[in-house]
Amino acid sequence: MKNVIIIMDDQHHAGAFGYQGHPVVKTPNFDSFAAANIIFDQAFTSCPLCQPARISMLTGMYCHATQIYDNIGGMNPSVKTTRPDLPSLARYLKAHGYYTGTTGKYHAAALANPGWDYQFDDDSGYDEFIASRGMPYAGCYNIPDLEKYPSPSISCSIVKLKEEETRTAYYADCALRFLDNRPQDKPFFLWMNFDSPHGPYTLIEKYACMYNPDSIPVAARGSEADFPPETQAWRRTRSYDNMSEDTLRKALAFYYGSITEVDQHFGRFINALMEKKLYDNTIIIFLADHGDHAGDFRMVNKAFAYDSTLKIPFLMHAPGSDAFGKINTMVQNVDIFPTVCDALGLPKPMELQGSSFYPFLNPAAGQCLPRKYILSEEKHYKTIRTQEFKLVYAPSYLSWQSGSCWTSQLYDLKKDPCERNNVFNDSAYSAVKNELIALLLEAVLDREFLPEPVETQAITNDDHTRRYAEGHRKKADWQAKYNKELKKYFNPQVYLPTSETSEGKKWAGGG
Repeated sequence: MKNVIIIMDDQHHAGAFGYQGHPVVKTPNFDSFAAANIIFDQAFTSCPLCQPARISMLTGMYCHATQIYDNIGGMNPSVKTTRPDLPSLARYLKAHGYYTGTTGKYHAAALANPGWDYQFDDDSGYDEFIASRGMPYAGCYNIPDLEKYPSPSISCSIVKLKEEETRTAYYADCALRFLDNRPQDKPFFLWMNFDSPHGPYTLIEKYACMYNPDSIPVAARGSEADFPPETQAWRRTRSYDNMSEDTLRKALAFYYGSITEVDQHFGRFINALMEKKLYDNTIIIFLADHGDHAGDFRMVNKAFAYDSTLKIPFLMHAPGSDAFGKINTMVQNVDIFPTVCDALGLPKPMELQGSSFYPFLNPAAGQCLPRKYILSEEKHYKTIRTQEFKLVYAPSYLSWQSGSCWTSQLYDLKKDPCERNNVFNDSAYSAVKNELIALLLEAVLDREFLPEPVETQAITNDDHTRRYAEGHRKKADWQAKYNKELKKYFNPQVYLPTSETSEGKKWAGGG
């Protein structure tokens, strides 16, 4: 039986690769892997948020079936909010004789009964690793000071660590240890995760100073009126509405540096597979959980249903397949489970909602019809996207503030690829809108699998304090105890506050 490895990084813009022709970012290892394998150029996430997207991939099911729409409990292994009988790729492969493991940023703890033989606790493990090196609490390096950084998404810092001491390097090492310590008499399934390039951007100088901000192009600002009211409000809360090009370029320099660091350790892992004679007998899929605006719409981070957050990179090494190069059919993360089943010759669980794209890789496996659409969901809207149009449907009973409803949107992607002109209320598009609404109904009801109701509650300020106060208390305790030591490893002057103050001009980058 073939081994299966899924490699995932977090919040990676689908175009931020050398093989995609990006004008700045360097990704030589991803480029080499893409050149020798398969590129799915129209890949999309089921949700532009970490935990829901990851659970959709593992279950082969959309958010309306898993009932996971947010990150609550995502890093806490004790929190299980899904039904234990939801399908799980790990549990399914384990039942068919596979040894299963996950390393790095898990962020899917709400999934009950996932089926891991080996599960590495990323946060505490890295903390212990850093402590073993005689350095302060690891959280000091990646928990931003919210008084200085009202938007953690553009908090940028340079840390004085050795390259092998960074979180990205450590997560790659964890996956390599899995390869060495697994049972040698079983096929294996490994889900390997990187935390980067998700912000805050905390890099060693090599990657923080790799890209000159002055050389980074940024999108035109455009009119604020092009955005729905809730997007305008969100831009104001993150200070994106008045962020200067100088600040945006510096933030992108750190973002691209983070991507290149992931590329370095992705290549190290692929080379290890070759050295261990595992590469030729292993199905390898690389993808991100979701995208990042990465300067599109003059924003960073993820939010809303724009392609910059819905589109994801998706590369595949499929031993035995004659497929090669770019495949332009639409695929989703929910398609991975059924595709792996087909590739391994295993029956597909009936409740899976994803569609296998294996026949595109092996025509002898049967006819594969291209996807008519992709579905992406968040709590307040659902998105149907075809090759030509995108419908973002917001029920009228949902509001983002008192008296203000979320905005339903329709974009003609051929005429308006930048998604600036909302034609939802344009009578010329009435037929298109009705067709997409029908597709949305089909997508939600087709092979519907409704879990039992789960307990939910509104998150108040007190709830937030209870959830996160401990982490901030640890940070404060360590900073007080190791104030002098911290200055050796952490340069608090290197950051990008969202307001354009004189401090915002400080930058330790080269060039």
